[in-house]
Amino acid sequence: MKYSFLEAKIKERGIKKAAISAAIGVTPKSFNNKLAGKSPFTWPEVQTIQKRFFPDMNKDDLFQQ
Repeated sequence: MKYSFLEAKIKERGIKKAAISAAIGVTPKSFNNKLAGKSPFTWPEVQTIQKRFFPDMNKDDLFQQ
């Protein structure tokens, strides 16, 4: 996974990937492609994920590659 830190935090906190994909308006498959680095995250997606699911974390740390 290209975004393995984000993936680990999702698992650690018990967040459903389907909830994140719904929040950013993509399919679960598209979200998995983004996590794998097959397609990029948009800035609005990054902001939504950080604000809704990881408000205590810095975007740069969360999306480190």
